[in-house]
Amino acid sequence: MRPTVLIAGLFICVFCWSGQLSAQGRYMVVGATENSAVMITPTDRRISIGDKFYIIRASGTREVAIAIAEVDRFQGKYCRVRIVKPILNKPPQQGDYLVEYSSKIPPSTQTPEPQRFEEPPAPREAEPYRSGPRFLVGIFTGLGFSNFSGNEIYAGAYNLSQSGYLPVGGQALLGIFPVEVGAEASYALAPFRFEREDDDSGELLWEDQLDQLYLGALVRVNFLKGPAKLFLRGGAGVFLGDFTRSYSQSYKTRLVNQLGIQLQDQKISMDSSPGFNLGAGFGFRGGYVEFVYHFVDRKREVSLPGSNGQLQTETLGIDGSNGAAQVGFLLSF
Repeated sequence: MRPTVLIAGLFICVFCWSGQLSAQGRYMVVGATENSAVMITPTDRRISIGDKFYIIRASGTREVAIAIAEVDRFQGKYCRVRIVKPILNKPPQQGDYLVEYSSKIPPSTQTPEPQRFEEPPAPREAEPYRSGPRFLVGIFTGLGFSNFSGNEIYAGAYNLSQSGYLPVGGQALLGIFPVEVGAEASYALAPFRFEREDDDSGELLWEDQLDQLYLGALVRVNFLKGPAKLFLRGGAGVFLGDFTRSYSQSYKTRLVNQLGIQLQDQKISMDSSPGFNLGAGFGFRGGYVEFVYHFVDRKREVSLPGSNGQLQTETLGIDGSNGAAQVGFLLSF
């Protein structure tokens, strides 16, 4: 009787152990690919396509959930689950097991703490303006326009036209936020040009050209730190440049034929004139855009006959104010 009782007891223990295992709902993975796992279709519960399971892996004394998977296929006695949400960057493997999915990971499993990533240091250009001094050197160009008034530059009373011009130049600045001070030079590569036409026939009589070279000091006040900033600017200096009058060939020929007068083109040296400018702009990494307006009176000396018949020197002037939209590039040291 004793061997029979012993065998019966072993069967009872195995049955109880298998019942306990089924109650826990753990199903061994018998095959796996990178994104799927295969188990023997459970006999202790009914499962359907779309049911979800955790894929669990034993790691030492811990059990770690590596993915969430759902049933997508039955084949004979086997059931395949497909990963729908990885938890760890690890594919399933034979020896893992599946447990029924719930909104929380089962208490018997643990997940590693999330990996902590340190934010990379901000690039140099994104950092606030350095507290120490910096030296800036740059070049610029743009499009400008005249806003002249007065007739003296033509030596005649007729309507004054306006002209565009092409400024090119450079800047050198030294500053500690928010103020930068330095020097600026600007030259009208394409100078101011004005045409005079005959009021009746529309014939071109002559063309006047006014050169402009500006040399001066510059102050810039920034309102934001970092690579992008708004700024105001102001400066003062001297304006140089000659005045040239070129007569048209047809006008020269007409005066010779009608009056016997032979005209010669004229080039007059203008006096250096003090002036100042104001403007505003937007700076960005490596450059800026700005608008600047120059206030200046250009002057020249002429010799005219006086009441006594002798030549007298007089100073004629014109409001030579002008503005420009400019774009520039800066290097910081």
